[in-house]
Amino acid sequence: MRINKVVIVGGGSSGWMTAAGLCKNFDDLDVTLIESKDIKTMGVGESTLGQFNSFLRLIGLDKDDYWMKEVDGTYKISIKFTDFREKDSVFHYPFGHHNAENIPRGLDCWPLLRQINPEYNTLEKFARFYHPFVHLAEEGKMTYNDDDSLVGFKFKSDTAYHIDAIKFGIFLRDKICLPAGVHHITEEIIDIKKKENGDIDYLLSESGIKLEADLFIDCTGFKSLLLEETMGSKFISFNETLVNDKALAAKVQYNDIEKEMENVTNCTAIKNGWVWNIPLWNRIGTGYCYSSKFVSREQAEIEFRNHLKKQGKELPDDYEFNEINIRHGKREKGWVGNVLGVGLSYGFIEPLESTGLLTTHENIYKLVRTLQRRDRWVCGLDKSIYNRWLDELLDGCRSFIEMHYALSMRDDTEYWKHVTSIPYINEYDVHQLEVGVFRHPNFGGLIGGLPYIAAGMGYLPTYVLGTGAPGSGTISPEEVEYFNDINKQFMMFTDQIKAYVDTLPTHYQFLKDNIYS
Repeated sequence: MRINKVVIVGGGSSGWMTAAGLCKNFDDLDVTLIESKDIKTMGVGESTLGQFNSFLRLIGLDKDDYWMKEVDGTYKISIKFTDFREKDSVFHYPFGHHNAENIPRGLDCWPLLRQINPEYNTLEKFARFYHPFVHLAEEGKMTYNDDDSLVGFKFKSDTAYHIDAIKFGIFLRDKICLPAGVHHITEEIIDIKKKENGDIDYLLSESGIKLEADLFIDCTGFKSLLLEETMGSKFISFNETLVNDKALAAKVQYNDIEKEMENVTNCTAIKNGWVWNIPLWNRIGTGYCYSSKFVSREQAEIEFRNHLKKQGKELPDDYEFNEINIRHGKREKGWVGNVLGVGLSYGFIEPLESTGLLTTHENIYKLVRTLQRRDRWVCGLDKSIYNRWLDELLDGCRSFIEMHYALSMRDDTEYWKHVTSIPYINEYDVHQLEVGVFRHPNFGGLIGGLPYIAAGMGYLPTYVLGTGAPGSGTISPEEVEYFNDINKQFMMFTDQIKAYVDTLPTHYQFLKDNIYS
Protein backbone atom coordinates (compact mmCIF):
# COMPACT_ATOMS: atom_id res chain seq x y z
CA MET A 1 0.00 0.00 0.00
CA ARG A 2 1.21 3.52 -0.77
CA ILE A 3 0.84 6.10 1.99
CA ASN A 4 -0.72 9.21 0.45
CA LYS A 5 -2.67 10.58 3.40
CA VAL A 6 -1.72 10.72 7.09
CA VAL A 7 -3.77 11.78 10.09
CA ILE A 8 -1.89 12.57 13.31
CA VAL A 9 -3.98 12.45 16.48
CA GLY A 10 -2.54 14.62 19.25
CA GLY A 11 -0.34 17.70 19.17
CA GLY A 12 2.32 18.64 21.67
CA SER A 13 5.96 18.04 20.90
CA SER A 14 5.48 14.47 19.59
CA GLY A 15 2.61 15.39 17.27
CA TRP A 16 4.23 18.45 15.73
CA MET A 17 7.64 16.75 15.52
CA THR A 18 5.96 13.96 13.55
CA ALA A 19 4.19 16.44 11.29
CA ALA A 20 7.45 18.33 10.71
CA GLY A 21 9.33 15.14 9.84
CA LEU A 22 6.70 14.19 7.27
CA CYS A 23 6.00 17.56 5.65
CA LYS A 24 9.70 18.42 5.29
CA ASN A 25 10.48 15.16 3.51
CA PHE A 26 7.38 14.47 1.40
CA ASP A 27 6.08 17.46 -0.54
CA ASP A 28 2.96 15.75 -1.90
CA LEU A 29 1.96 13.88 1.28
CA ASP A 30 -1.40 14.99 2.70
CA VAL A 31 -0.89 15.50 6.46
CA THR A 32 -3.61 16.46 8.96
CA LEU A 33 -3.11 16.93 12.69
CA ILE A 34 -6.11 16.94 15.02
CA GLU A 35 -5.74 17.83 18.69
CA SER A 36 -7.94 18.76 21.60
CA LYS A 37 -8.04 22.41 22.57
CA ASP A 38 -8.34 21.43 26.23
CA ILE A 39 -5.17 19.39 26.73
CA LYS A 40 -3.20 20.51 29.79
CA THR A 41 0.47 21.14 29.06
CA MET A 42 3.20 20.56 31.64
CA GLY A 43 6.19 22.60 30.48
CA VAL A 44 8.76 20.87 32.66
CA GLY A 45 11.59 21.46 30.17
CA GLU A 46 13.16 18.76 28.06
CA SER A 47 16.69 17.48 27.83
CA THR A 48 17.91 15.97 24.56
CA LEU A 49 20.76 13.69 23.52
CA GLY A 50 23.21 13.89 20.62
CA GLN A 51 20.86 11.96 18.33
CA PHE A 52 18.58 14.99 18.39
CA ASN A 53 20.94 16.54 15.83
CA SER A 54 19.92 13.89 13.30
CA PHE A 55 16.30 14.91 13.74
CA LEU A 56 17.23 18.58 13.27
CA ARG A 57 18.92 17.63 9.99
CA LEU A 58 15.80 15.70 9.00
CA ILE A 59 13.66 18.85 9.27
CA GLY A 60 16.26 21.33 8.03
CA LEU A 61 17.17 23.01 11.33
CA ASP A 62 20.82 21.98 11.39
CA LYS A 63 22.38 24.94 9.56
CA ASP A 64 22.41 27.24 12.58
CA ASP A 65 20.71 27.44 15.96
CA TYR A 66 18.47 30.48 15.42
CA TRP A 67 15.46 28.39 16.50
CA MET A 68 16.84 28.16 20.05
CA LYS A 69 15.56 31.67 20.79
CA GLU A 70 12.04 30.45 20.11
CA VAL A 71 12.24 27.65 22.68
CA ASP A 72 14.42 29.15 25.44
CA GLY A 73 17.13 26.70 24.41
CA THR A 74 20.53 26.14 25.98
CA TYR A 75 23.37 23.77 25.14
CA LYS A 76 24.17 20.44 26.76
CA ILE A 77 27.41 18.46 26.43
CA SER A 78 27.14 15.96 29.28
CA ILE A 79 24.90 14.37 31.89
CA LYS A 80 26.09 14.94 35.43
CA PHE A 81 25.24 12.37 38.10
CA THR A 82 25.36 13.70 41.64
CA ASP A 83 25.15 11.40 44.70
CA PHE A 84 24.30 8.36 42.57
CA ARG A 85 27.32 6.23 43.43
CA GLU A 86 27.19 7.39 47.03
CA LYS A 87 26.54 10.66 48.79
CA ASP A 88 28.91 13.51 47.83
CA SER A 89 29.96 11.77 44.60
CA VAL A 90 29.87 13.24 41.10
CA PHE A 91 30.62 11.77 37.69
CA HIS A 92 29.91 12.71 34.08
CA TYR A 93 28.59 10.89 31.05
CA PRO A 94 29.90 13.16 28.25
CA PHE A 95 28.55 13.17 24.70
CA GLY A 96 30.51 12.32 21.61
CA HIS A 97 32.80 9.44 20.78
CA HIS A 98 35.68 8.76 23.15
CA ASN A 99 39.23 8.99 21.81
CA ALA A 100 40.41 5.69 23.32
CA GLU A 101 41.60 4.50 19.90
CA ASN A 102 44.59 6.83 20.17
CA ILE A 103 45.46 5.77 23.72
CA PRO A 104 47.58 2.67 24.42
CA ARG A 105 45.39 -0.15 25.79
CA GLY A 106 42.26 1.83 24.83
CA LEU A 107 39.57 1.92 27.49
CA ASP A 108 41.77 -0.33 29.62
CA CYS A 109 44.35 2.38 30.09
CA TRP A 110 42.71 4.40 32.84
CA PRO A 111 41.61 1.41 35.00
CA LEU A 112 45.13 0.04 34.76
CA LEU A 113 46.64 3.40 35.64
CA ARG A 114 44.38 3.43 38.66
CA GLN A 115 45.88 0.16 39.88
CA ILE A 116 49.43 1.50 39.95
CA ASN A 117 48.94 5.20 40.65
CA PRO A 118 47.10 6.53 43.75
CA GLU A 119 46.35 9.76 41.87
CA TYR A 120 43.75 7.85 39.87
CA ASN A 121 41.62 6.83 42.84
CA THR A 122 39.30 9.70 41.93
CA LEU A 123 36.65 8.09 39.76
CA GLU A 124 35.75 11.41 38.15
CA LYS A 125 39.01 11.24 36.19
CA PHE A 126 37.71 8.48 33.93
CA ALA A 127 35.58 10.83 31.80
CA ARG A 128 38.31 13.50 31.73
CA PHE A 129 40.83 10.95 30.47
CA TYR A 130 38.82 9.97 27.40
CA HIS A 131 36.82 13.17 26.91
CA PRO A 132 39.01 16.20 27.63
CA PHE A 133 36.07 18.52 26.94
CA VAL A 134 34.50 17.35 30.21
CA HIS A 135 36.46 20.31 31.59
CA LEU A 136 33.99 22.51 29.69
CA ALA A 137 31.13 20.89 31.57
CA GLU A 138 32.85 21.11 34.93
CA GLU A 139 33.66 24.79 34.47
CA GLY A 140 30.41 25.75 32.72
CA LYS A 141 32.26 27.06 29.64
CA MET A 142 31.41 26.81 25.94
CA THR A 143 33.10 27.08 22.55
CA TYR A 144 32.42 26.45 18.86
CA ASN A 145 35.95 25.14 18.30
CA ASP A 146 36.11 21.72 16.69
CA ASP A 147 39.20 19.63 17.38
CA ASP A 148 41.47 22.62 17.96
CA SER A 149 42.32 22.90 21.62
CA LEU A 150 39.82 20.31 22.81
CA VAL A 151 40.81 17.03 21.22
CA GLY A 152 37.80 15.03 20.09
CA PHE A 153 35.25 17.83 20.54
CA LYS A 154 32.93 18.26 17.56
CA PHE A 155 30.39 20.95 18.30
CA LYS A 156 27.62 19.83 15.95
CA SER A 157 27.66 16.17 16.97
CA ASP A 158 28.81 16.39 20.61
CA THR A 159 26.36 19.10 21.66
CA ALA A 160 22.69 18.56 22.45
CA TYR A 161 20.07 20.93 23.83
CA HIS A 162 17.82 21.83 26.72
CA ILE A 163 14.52 23.13 25.36
CA ASP A 164 11.02 24.10 26.39
CA ALA A 165 9.17 21.22 24.70
CA ILE A 166 5.86 23.09 24.61
CA LYS A 167 7.45 26.05 22.82
CA PHE A 168 9.30 23.66 20.51
CA GLY A 169 5.99 22.13 19.44
CA ILE A 170 4.50 25.59 18.85
CA PHE A 171 7.57 26.64 16.85
CA LEU A 172 7.33 23.56 14.64
CA ARG A 173 3.60 24.16 14.17
CA ASP A 174 3.83 27.85 13.24
CA LYS A 175 7.18 28.03 11.43
CA ILE A 176 7.42 24.67 9.67
CA CYS A 177 4.21 22.63 9.55
CA LEU A 178 1.46 25.14 8.80
CA PRO A 179 3.51 27.01 6.15
CA ALA A 180 4.19 23.61 4.52
CA GLY A 181 0.46 22.90 4.22
CA VAL A 182 -0.23 20.65 7.22
CA HIS A 183 -3.95 20.79 8.04
CA HIS A 184 -4.67 21.65 11.68
CA ILE A 185 -7.92 20.84 13.48
CA THR A 186 -8.59 21.64 17.14
CA GLU A 187 -11.52 19.43 18.02
CA GLU A 188 -12.33 16.35 20.03
CA ILE A 189 -12.65 12.96 18.38
CA ILE A 190 -16.07 11.55 19.26
CA ASP A 191 -16.05 8.28 17.32
CA ILE A 192 -13.66 5.83 15.67
CA LYS A 193 -14.91 3.50 12.97
CA LYS A 194 -13.05 0.34 11.97
CA LYS A 195 -13.01 -1.75 8.82
CA GLU A 196 -13.79 -5.44 8.69
CA ASN A 197 -10.06 -6.25 8.59
CA GLY A 198 -9.49 -4.39 11.89
CA ASP A 199 -7.90 -1.26 10.43
CA ILE A 200 -9.30 2.16 11.22
CA ASP A 201 -11.73 3.35 8.55
CA TYR A 202 -12.18 6.93 9.75
CA LEU A 203 -12.28 9.25 12.77
CA LEU A 204 -15.22 11.52 13.45
CA SER A 205 -14.69 14.93 15.06
CA GLU A 206 -17.21 16.78 17.22
CA SER A 207 -18.23 19.07 14.36
CA GLY A 208 -18.78 16.12 12.06
CA ILE A 209 -15.47 16.14 10.16
CA LYS A 210 -14.75 12.67 8.80
CA LEU A 211 -11.02 11.96 8.83
CA GLU A 212 -9.84 9.17 6.57
CA ALA A 213 -6.21 8.19 6.05
CA ASP A 214 -3.84 5.50 4.83
CA LEU A 215 -1.90 5.85 8.08
CA PHE A 216 -3.11 7.09 11.46
CA ILE A 217 -0.37 8.20 13.87
CA ASP A 218 -1.15 8.12 17.58
CA CYS A 219 0.41 10.99 19.57
CA THR A 220 -2.15 10.96 22.38
CA GLY A 221 0.36 10.32 25.16
CA PHE A 222 -0.09 7.74 27.90
CA LYS A 223 -3.75 7.40 26.89
CA SER A 224 -2.72 5.71 23.61
CA LEU A 225 -6.18 6.27 22.16
CA LEU A 226 -5.56 4.61 18.80
CA LEU A 227 -2.73 2.14 19.35
CA GLU A 228 -3.77 0.62 22.67
CA GLU A 229 -7.44 1.45 23.16
CA THR A 230 -8.59 1.01 19.55
CA MET A 231 -6.11 -1.44 18.01
CA GLY A 232 -5.52 -3.45 21.18
CA SER A 233 -1.73 -3.32 21.28
CA LYS A 234 -1.18 -4.65 24.79
CA PHE A 235 0.84 -2.60 27.28
CA ILE A 236 3.97 -4.32 28.63
CA SER A 237 5.00 -2.83 31.98
CA PHE A 238 8.60 -2.25 33.10
CA ASN A 239 7.56 -1.49 36.69
CA GLU A 240 9.14 -4.69 37.98
CA THR A 241 12.58 -3.14 37.70
CA LEU A 242 11.86 0.58 37.20
CA VAL A 243 9.94 1.51 40.32
CA ASN A 244 9.74 5.30 40.00
CA ASP A 245 6.08 5.86 39.13
CA LYS A 246 5.53 9.51 40.12
CA ALA A 247 7.11 12.90 39.56
CA LEU A 248 6.65 16.42 40.89
CA ALA A 249 7.80 19.13 38.50
CA ALA A 250 8.47 22.81 39.07
CA LYS A 251 9.84 25.94 37.45
CA VAL A 252 12.38 27.97 39.43
CA GLN A 253 14.32 31.14 38.72
CA TYR A 254 18.04 31.73 38.59
CA ASN A 255 19.85 33.31 41.51
CA ASP A 256 23.26 33.49 39.83
CA ILE A 257 22.66 32.88 36.13
CA GLU A 258 26.34 32.78 35.14
CA LYS A 259 26.99 29.97 37.58
CA GLU A 260 23.68 28.12 37.44
CA MET A 261 23.20 27.98 33.68
CA GLU A 262 25.18 24.77 33.35
CA ASN A 263 25.73 23.10 29.98
CA VAL A 264 24.78 19.75 31.49
CA THR A 265 21.65 18.06 32.75
CA ASN A 266 22.25 17.47 36.45
CA CYS A 267 20.62 14.38 37.98
CA THR A 268 20.84 14.25 41.77
CA ALA A 269 19.94 11.14 43.76
CA ILE A 270 18.02 11.80 46.98
CA LYS A 271 16.11 9.64 49.47
CA ASN A 272 13.50 7.97 47.30
CA GLY A 273 14.47 8.78 43.73
CA TRP A 274 16.29 11.56 41.92
CA VAL A 275 15.88 15.22 40.95
CA TRP A 276 16.47 16.62 37.48
CA ASN A 277 17.82 20.10 36.82
CA ILE A 278 17.39 21.48 33.29
CA PRO A 279 18.70 25.03 32.81
CA LEU A 280 16.71 26.89 30.14
CA TRP A 281 17.44 30.44 29.01
CA ASN A 282 14.79 32.12 31.18
CA ARG A 283 14.33 29.61 34.01
CA ILE A 284 15.27 26.21 35.38
CA GLY A 285 13.05 23.19 34.89
CA THR A 286 13.31 20.80 37.81
CA GLY A 287 11.45 17.82 39.19
CA TYR A 288 11.55 14.89 41.60
CA CYS A 289 11.11 11.43 40.08
CA TYR A 290 10.21 9.04 42.91
CA SER A 291 8.54 5.76 43.87
CA SER A 292 5.16 5.85 45.61
CA LYS A 293 5.98 2.42 47.04
CA PHE A 294 8.47 4.06 49.38
CA VAL A 295 7.22 7.59 49.96
CA SER A 296 3.87 9.37 50.04
CA ARG A 297 3.00 12.33 47.83
CA GLU A 298 3.16 14.66 50.84
CA GLN A 299 6.53 13.38 52.04
CA ALA A 300 7.92 13.47 48.48
CA GLU A 301 7.05 17.16 48.29
CA ILE A 302 8.85 17.79 51.57
CA GLU A 303 11.95 15.98 50.28
CA PHE A 304 11.82 17.92 47.01
CA ARG A 305 11.40 21.26 48.77
CA ASN A 306 14.29 20.46 51.11
CA HIS A 307 16.50 19.65 48.12
CA LEU A 308 15.55 22.90 46.39
CA LYS A 309 16.15 24.85 49.58
CA LYS A 310 19.73 23.55 49.69
CA GLN A 311 20.12 24.96 46.18
CA GLY A 312 18.75 28.32 47.32
CA LYS A 313 15.39 27.73 45.61
CA GLU A 314 12.62 28.13 48.17
CA LEU A 315 9.12 27.88 46.76
CA PRO A 316 5.96 29.51 48.24
CA ASP A 317 3.87 27.29 50.50
CA ASP A 318 0.99 27.43 48.02
CA TYR A 319 3.13 26.58 44.96
CA GLU A 320 1.29 24.18 42.62
CA PHE A 321 3.57 21.40 41.41
CA ASN A 322 2.89 19.58 38.16
CA GLU A 323 2.09 16.04 39.22
CA ILE A 324 3.06 13.36 36.69
CA ASN A 325 2.03 9.72 36.75
CA ILE A 326 4.74 7.64 35.10
CA ARG A 327 3.79 4.53 33.17
CA HIS A 328 7.00 2.63 32.45
CA GLY A 329 6.76 0.29 29.52
CA LYS A 330 5.88 -0.17 25.87
CA ARG A 331 3.08 -1.48 23.72
CA GLU A 332 3.43 -4.98 22.34
CA LYS A 333 3.64 -3.53 18.83
CA GLY A 334 4.17 0.04 17.73
CA TRP A 335 2.70 -0.38 14.26
CA VAL A 336 -0.58 -2.31 14.08
CA GLY A 337 -2.58 -2.32 10.85
CA ASN A 338 -2.78 1.27 9.69
CA VAL A 339 -1.97 2.76 13.12
CA LEU A 340 1.48 3.73 14.38
CA GLY A 341 2.30 5.06 17.85
CA VAL A 342 4.84 7.84 18.42
CA GLY A 343 6.07 9.11 21.77
CA LEU A 344 4.26 8.21 24.98
CA SER A 345 1.48 6.45 23.07
CA TYR A 346 4.01 3.71 22.21
CA GLY A 347 6.25 3.68 25.28
CA PHE A 348 8.03 5.62 27.97
CA ILE A 349 10.91 5.25 30.42
CA GLU A 350 11.70 7.73 33.17
CA PRO A 351 13.85 10.64 31.91
CA LEU A 352 17.08 9.73 33.74
CA GLU A 353 18.97 9.56 30.43
CA SER A 354 16.74 11.95 28.47
CA THR A 355 15.10 9.07 26.60
CA GLY A 356 11.67 10.74 26.34
CA LEU A 357 12.37 12.87 23.28
CA LEU A 358 14.99 10.36 22.13
CA THR A 359 12.46 7.59 21.53
CA THR A 360 10.11 10.13 19.92
CA HIS A 361 12.48 11.58 17.35
CA GLU A 362 14.15 8.24 16.64
CA ASN A 363 10.70 6.80 15.96
CA ILE A 364 9.95 9.63 13.53
CA TYR A 365 13.35 9.31 11.87
CA LYS A 366 12.78 5.58 11.30
CA LEU A 367 9.30 6.22 9.90
CA VAL A 368 10.57 8.80 7.41
CA ARG A 369 13.37 6.49 6.24
CA THR A 370 10.89 3.61 5.90
CA LEU A 371 8.59 5.72 3.74
CA GLN A 372 11.52 6.98 1.65
CA ARG A 373 12.73 3.49 0.84
CA ARG A 374 10.10 2.84 -1.85
CA ASP A 375 8.40 6.19 -2.36
CA ARG A 376 5.96 5.66 0.55
CA TRP A 377 5.04 2.11 -0.46
CA VAL A 378 4.95 -0.10 2.64
CA CYS A 379 4.20 -3.75 3.18
CA GLY A 380 3.84 -6.16 6.08
CA LEU A 381 7.57 -6.77 6.16
CA ASP A 382 8.21 -3.05 6.68
CA LYS A 383 5.91 -3.10 9.69
CA SER A 384 7.60 -6.20 11.13
CA ILE A 385 11.06 -4.64 10.74
CA TYR A 386 9.81 -1.41 12.28
CA ASN A 387 8.27 -3.20 15.27
CA ARG A 388 11.44 -5.21 15.87
CA TRP A 389 13.50 -2.02 15.79
CA LEU A 390 11.13 -0.27 18.23
CA ASP A 391 11.34 -3.26 20.59
CA GLU A 392 15.14 -3.13 20.61
CA LEU A 393 15.16 0.65 21.09
CA LEU A 394 12.92 0.58 24.18
CA ASP A 395 14.53 -2.55 25.61
CA GLY A 396 17.98 -1.01 25.20
CA CYS A 397 16.89 2.20 26.92
CA ARG A 398 15.29 0.20 29.72
CA SER A 399 18.44 -1.83 30.30
CA PHE A 400 20.67 1.24 30.30
CA ILE A 401 18.48 3.03 32.86
CA GLU A 402 18.41 -0.07 35.06
CA MET A 403 22.20 -0.03 35.27
CA HIS A 404 22.09 3.38 36.98
CA TYR A 405 20.31 1.77 39.91
CA ALA A 406 21.88 -1.68 39.80
CA LEU A 407 25.43 -0.31 40.10
CA SER A 408 24.79 2.29 42.81
CA MET A 409 26.52 1.80 46.16
CA ARG A 410 23.84 3.62 48.14
CA ASP A 411 22.00 1.78 50.91
CA ASP A 412 21.01 4.66 53.17
CA THR A 413 17.23 4.31 52.64
CA GLU A 414 14.84 1.44 52.02
CA TYR A 415 14.38 2.74 48.49
CA TRP A 416 18.09 2.48 47.65
CA LYS A 417 18.38 -0.89 49.34
CA HIS A 418 15.56 -2.11 47.13
CA VAL A 419 16.69 -0.76 43.75
CA THR A 420 20.25 -2.00 44.26
CA SER A 421 19.05 -5.49 45.15
CA ILE A 422 16.68 -6.04 42.19
CA PRO A 423 17.86 -8.99 40.03
CA TYR A 424 17.83 -6.99 36.80
CA ILE A 425 16.85 -9.36 34.04
CA ASN A 426 17.96 -7.73 30.80
CA GLU A 427 20.72 -10.02 29.60
CA TYR A 428 22.32 -7.61 27.14
CA ASP A 429 23.92 -5.11 29.52
CA VAL A 430 24.57 -7.82 32.12
CA HIS A 431 26.57 -9.70 29.50
CA GLN A 432 28.37 -6.51 28.47
CA LEU A 433 29.38 -5.83 32.07
CA GLU A 434 30.52 -9.40 32.61
CA VAL A 435 32.66 -9.43 29.47
CA GLY A 436 33.84 -5.83 29.64
CA VAL A 437 34.75 -5.73 33.32
CA PHE A 438 35.56 -9.22 34.53
CA ARG A 439 36.35 -11.69 31.77
CA HIS A 440 37.89 -9.79 28.91
CA PRO A 441 41.22 -7.96 29.31
CA ASN A 442 39.76 -4.91 27.63
CA PHE A 443 37.35 -2.53 29.33
CA GLY A 444 36.42 -1.65 25.75
CA GLY A 445 34.27 -4.78 25.83
CA LEU A 446 31.63 -2.33 27.04
CA ILE A 447 29.91 -0.20 24.42
CA GLY A 448 27.98 3.06 24.26
CA GLY A 449 27.57 4.98 27.50
CA LEU A 450 27.91 1.99 29.79
CA PRO A 451 31.67 2.44 30.47
CA TYR A 452 30.99 5.92 31.90
CA ILE A 453 28.20 4.70 34.15
CA ALA A 454 30.19 1.64 35.28
CA ALA A 455 33.35 3.66 35.93
CA GLY A 456 31.42 6.44 37.64
CA MET A 457 29.90 3.87 39.97
CA GLY A 458 33.31 2.32 40.70
CA TYR A 459 32.48 -0.88 38.81
CA LEU A 460 35.92 -1.41 37.28
CA PRO A 461 38.09 -4.22 35.88
CA THR A 462 39.99 -6.27 38.44
CA TYR A 463 42.53 -7.89 36.12
CA VAL A 464 46.19 -7.01 36.61
CA LEU A 465 48.73 -5.68 34.14
CA GLY A 466 50.77 -8.31 32.38
CA THR A 467 48.34 -11.22 32.36
CA GLY A 468 44.82 -10.00 31.91
CA ALA A 469 43.72 -12.63 34.42
CA PRO A 470 41.55 -11.41 37.31
CA GLY A 471 43.39 -11.18 40.61
CA SER A 472 46.68 -12.66 39.42
CA GLY A 473 49.91 -11.75 37.66
CA THR A 474 52.59 -9.22 38.37
CA ILE A 475 53.35 -5.75 37.14
CA SER A 476 56.80 -5.44 35.64
CA PRO A 477 58.96 -2.34 36.25
CA GLU A 478 58.86 -1.68 32.51
CA GLU A 479 55.06 -1.59 32.53
CA VAL A 480 55.00 0.71 35.55
CA GLU A 481 57.38 3.09 33.78
CA TYR A 482 55.33 2.83 30.57
CA PHE A 483 52.07 3.77 32.25
CA ASN A 484 53.66 6.46 34.39
CA ASP A 485 54.87 8.05 31.16
CA ILE A 486 51.30 8.01 29.85
CA ASN A 487 50.22 9.65 33.10
CA LYS A 488 52.81 12.44 32.69
CA GLN A 489 51.59 13.12 29.16
CA PHE A 490 47.98 13.18 30.33
CA MET A 491 48.75 15.59 33.18
CA MET A 492 50.60 17.94 30.80
CA PHE A 493 47.68 17.84 28.36
CA THR A 494 45.22 18.41 31.21
CA ASP A 495 47.08 21.56 32.23
CA GLN A 496 46.87 22.79 28.63
CA ILE A 497 43.15 22.07 28.51
CA LYS A 498 42.54 23.89 31.79
CA ALA A 499 44.50 26.92 30.60
CA TYR A 500 42.48 27.01 27.39
CA VAL A 501 39.11 26.56 29.16
CA ASP A 502 39.96 29.47 31.44
CA THR A 503 39.96 31.75 28.39
CA LEU A 504 36.48 30.76 27.26
CA PRO A 505 33.17 32.49 28.03
CA THR A 506 30.66 30.98 30.42
CA HIS A 507 27.81 29.04 28.88
CA TYR A 508 25.50 31.96 29.67
CA GLN A 509 27.79 34.53 28.05
CA PHE A 510 28.33 32.28 25.04
CA LEU A 511 24.57 32.01 24.50
CA LYS A 512 24.09 35.72 25.08
CA ASP A 513 26.74 36.59 22.46
CA ASN A 514 25.86 34.01 19.82
CA ILE A 515 22.16 33.15 20.17
CA TYR A 516 20.30 35.71 22.27
CA SER A 517 22.07 38.89 21.20
